[in-house]
Amino acid sequence: MTSEEYIRRLVDDWPPLSAAQRDRLRALLRPQPGQRNRPAKAA
Repeated sequence: MTSEEYIRRLVDDWPPLSAAQRDRLRALLRPQPGQRNRPAKAA
């Protein structure tokens, strides 16, 4: 099981969270390459 799968399973098992909250938490735990806090690439 990869760490991403572990995170997804862990987050999915959290009952009090809504689907949107789970998605946000998943994004925080697994940063995406195109996030706002990253410096923008020169176009």
